[in-house]
Amino acid sequence: MLFSSSSSSSSSEYEEIFVRRRKLYRQRRPCFDMYDDLEFFDRFRLTKNTVENLLQKIEGTIALPTNRVDALNQ
Repeated sequence: MLFSSSSSSSSSEYEEIFVRRRKLYRQRRPCFDMYDDLEFFDRFRLTKNTVENLLQKIEGTIALPTNRVDALNQ
């Protein structure tokens, strides 16, 4: 947070100026390929087969949370 004095106020008052950080979009790592079956289960508490079945059932109802292309596929 940066402070600057306001020209219309007394010198003891300050305006707060907030500097936003740029959003960082990271490449998603492919969990199915990255982990073997045991590591996948330890991390997510579901088997790969269960996750695949769930995804098949809900893929038509998943809405994209962003306008970025392939946001759910990365």
